[in-house]
Amino acid sequence: MSLLCLLNDPYTYARPDADVSLGGWTTDTGGTTNLFAVLDESTANDADYIKSSGPIPSNDTVEVELTTLAPTVPGTNTFVIRAYKAS
Repeated sequence: MSLLCLLNDPYTYARPDADVSLGGWTTDTGGTTNLFAVLDESTANDADYIKSSGPIPSNDTVEVELTTLAPTVPGTNTFVIRAYKAS
């Protein structure tokens, strides 16, 4: 990506590309590997998700690795967007 493209397109995205630490989390179908693949879609899809198996999800952590971002333009902001639902 050229610097000109980066300046003209201020949005770059880092999506999950590997599992790091899964705690007690699983996929919606009970899978215990490749949770990142459920989270990496470019268009949100509520049909697949990850879930905590613990009774108190706030005590259960999951960590995924993100793809590498291109260098940011000085003076710009970085945002992290996440979605969650309590059941």
